[in-house]
Amino acid sequence: MTQGNASWSPTSNLDIFNRKLVELEKLYLAFLQKEVPLHDLRNSQVLKQVFDLIDLDPWQAFLFTRIKSSHAMTPRHGINVMLVCRVWCSLHHRLGDRLDDFCFAALVHDAGHWFSGDLVYVFGRYRFDQAEALRDHCLNLDWGTETLSAEMKDWILNHHENHDGSGYPNRRTNPPLLAQILHLVDCFEGLTTKRHFRPALSQAEAMQRLNKWTPYKFHPGLMKSWNQFLGTYPPGTAMIRTSSEISVVIPGGDGANDFSELILTNKLGDEGEESVVPLDLANIKSETVPYFQPPLPEAWKPLRPDTMELPRNYEEPNGEESPPDSPHET
Repeated sequence: MTQGNASWSPTSNLDIFNRKLVELEKLYLAFLQKEVPLHDLRNSQVLKQVFDLIDLDPWQAFLFTRIKSSHAMTPRHGINVMLVCRVWCSLHHRLGDRLDDFCFAALVHDAGHWFSGDLVYVFGRYRFDQAEALRDHCLNLDWGTETLSAEMKDWILNHHENHDGSGYPNRRTNPPLLAQILHLVDCFEGLTTKRHFRPALSQAEAMQRLNKWTPYKFHPGLMKSWNQFLGTYPPGTAMIRTSSEISVVIPGGDGANDFSELILTNKLGDEGEESVVPLDLANIKSETVPYFQPPLPEAWKPLRPDTMELPRNYEEPNGEESPPDSPHET
């Protein structure tokens, strides 16, 4: 295989990271169901281990966010938002000793849904009164009184505020930077997740949508950083080249300028010798259609963890399976 400028290669074994994410989902759900206090989640060994795994291989952590939950208010949504926030901030924002606090706030940013009326079990469109109650999930922070710092509460309170003051719950203009980061990542994760009222967008489509929402939803400077982070075609995107070859985006160093593409087929669609070349948008016609995701060579399968059928449950020591990540999934 020709190795071009690829500076990243996938891990050979995703099991450790996947097991830790499943364990974190289980613990987070136990908090939401009031079986463990928030303090235990914040200080858990598994959360520290997940943070360490993200820092060890940020791009592999980002690729894990392609694994979704079917319901908006599950632990997996919070985990995916946390994963993207930590990767983006680690590569572009350098938060220092605030990073862990911010990532924990990102993990639990929607916990208020579980404590703000009976919204978790709504599967149809919201009624007007439910839509009004939905806004209260930012305001209700009683569940985190003893664990969240004032700054963490401020990030969560403002994570639906828009740059121009058109957001909620307080229509605040120019909210805190980290609240805006959380807002943008939350939108990205939401857009790329299937909902009962709409299909999921691809990550490339979500990037286009988010850019259209600038500058009224997001600060233009923040969007510039976001585009430098993920580019037009985020890692893992399958693409059709102008030559009709099929390729997939490989992450590189700090952002999109370092991305490569793994060429999978020739212009006739036949598998050929794999090659890695620098990503040049001039050579890209479009991404592939959603229902066509080309098979990846064995060594490159971790580019798309969502296609690998990784376990969502693991057997407990007593031989029983751990529960699903939410009461909605089986």
